[in-house]
Amino acid sequence: MLGKERFRDGQLEIVLAALRGESLLVIRQRVPVRTLCFQVPTLLRPGTAYVISPLKALMANQASALQELRIPSTFINGDLSPMEKGARYDLHANGAWKFLYLTPSASTAHRFAILWR
Repeated sequence: MLGKERFRDGQLEIVLAALRGESLLVIRQRVPVRTLCFQVPTLLRPGTAYVISPLKALMANQASALQELRIPSTFINGDLSPMEKGARYDLHANGAWKFLYLTPSASTAHRFAILWR
């Protein structure tokens, strides 16, 4: 399960609640603990998870780790060229990603807003 042998304290309850479609606010200090809480439900359901974060290095690392597990993932932030951003938005429009990590500015960009429709 994403490189983990078992759930940690409280994670299973959070994952099950997400799978039931409950609205959740999960506040956890450690990244691996909270990451698993949204990754597992996303993998078990159709669609894409949109992860909004101001931490560019973290989102690149998480997308890379998921890619190593052959889970289609990418990120869009201000470090990418306009051409690379455009290519990733186009791939997203065609359903290429299971996980799409975005900075707050990328998540409010006009091109991304069109994809939400």
